[in-house]
Amino acid sequence: MSGVVLLITLIIILIILYIYIQKSNPNDVSPKYIKHLDEPSGPYGPYRTKAPTQIDIKEREIGACRVSNQLGCKIVEGPELYENIRDAVVMISVNQLWQGTGFFVTPDGYIVTAAHVITQPVNESEEGGAIKPADDIYVLVSPNFEVYKCRVAGIDGTGDIGLLKIDMDDPFNREQKPIENQKYLPFLNKATTGELAFVMGYPLGTDLASFSMGIVRNERFVAPSLFIPFNVVLITAPAYQGNSGSPIVNVNGEVIGLLTFVYYANEQTFESIGGGPSSSIVSYVTKRLIDADRLKINNEPIPAYFDPKSLKYKKGYLGFESSKVIWFSDLPVLINKYGFPYKQPIGFRGKLSKTSNLNNIIGPKDIILRIDGKEIGALPGQTAPGDILWRKVPGDKVLIEYLPFQKDEKYGEPKLIEVKLQEYPDTVDTFEGRALKVEMDCIGDQCSLASMKASADDFWLPHSKKPIGF
Repeated sequence: MSGVVLLITLIIILIILYIYIQKSNPNDVSPKYIKHLDEPSGPYGPYRTKAPTQIDIKEREIGACRVSNQLGCKIVEGPELYENIRDAVVMISVNQLWQGTGFFVTPDGYIVTAAHVITQPVNESEEGGAIKPADDIYVLVSPNFEVYKCRVAGIDGTGDIGLLKIDMDDPFNREQKPIENQKYLPFLNKATTGELAFVMGYPLGTDLASFSMGIVRNERFVAPSLFIPFNVVLITAPAYQGNSGSPIVNVNGEVIGLLTFVYYANEQTFESIGGGPSSSIVSYVTKRLIDADRLKINNEPIPAYFDPKSLKYKKGYLGFESSKVIWFSDLPVLINKYGFPYKQPIGFRGKLSKTSNLNNIIGPKDIILRIDGKEIGALPGQTAPGDILWRKVPGDKVLIEYLPFQKDEKYGEPKLIEVKLQEYPDTVDTFEGRALKVEMDCIGDQCSLASMKASADDFWLPHSKKPIGF
């Protein structure tokens, strides 16, 4: 009798084990193991009016994500994501030369790219001078790889954000397939450090619609020298010349950043750090440029943030020629010698232009703590100045809180001042200050964490020998 019971028990155990193995089988790709995302989570920016193409994301411990699987990492099959976004990404040619990458953001032909891809110097002989829209711009559109002529619809020089438009009434485009329901990419307002990041583009001019993968190494980087004056997304995905203007997307195919620069930390191994403006800035500027372009086409009043002649996005300008964020390595001397009243990094200091409204009020050793009540800095909860100023226009007023550096070489009590924002000078509203070595005056004998020490060859941005201001 006991033998029968034992046999029955063994059979039951085998049945349970078989069921468990079937449910756990990682090779089972039947629908019950696939999460269908009819509506990806989070905001998509101002353009998506319908759910994006369905993406199948399979949750498996494979590849590089295995090490972070405890964080709830979701694995996307690369070919699926590639096919989903490929037709939204274009190659850009300027003046018969391959130049970079862009991507559709509306179904009727608006394309976002990096401003340095679609602009040229006003004066070719002037180094680091004003920029203007380039002429003779064409894009290669998949899946049929047809060529269309474009016009520049808007430029944010300092932000390095550019907008193109395909007009079907252009004589070159009339015989082409109409751009009516073009596949386009949605925006997600925020990247997450550690999530997978993909870059799609046309590097080297011959690598058609290439695809690379990495992670978001920093979702909200604030450069020590503020060489980009707003929050930046940094990624580890490999990128090369020609990826300028590529979308940085997550596993859902949502844009989390715009690739505008790469810094080669190791020239022998081509180890690089790439990145660009976060999607929150890119989507904000892009939406406003599209709105302004449509108003211009319809001969309606143009908003104050857009210059219809130069096609430039107009944002608030404080008048800083160069700047330096206060960082942790600055604190010991600032606190012990100069009476800095904070125990954590906060604020920035900088050199003002001769025409700034802050002249004779704020000195080069004064530290600006907050703008409109928002802390400036690189820590969580702080922000870069541009994330505030890019949402203002010339003539708007902002409230600045700063620490004055006194005659006794000590910092005094915080002060408040209201200042009217100015318009960016043409020679400052340019991307060309990215690859630079910023020289800052020291506070007493304290020369703190050096700003980015890079040569113009380290970035894909030519000509520059001067800082970007804000």
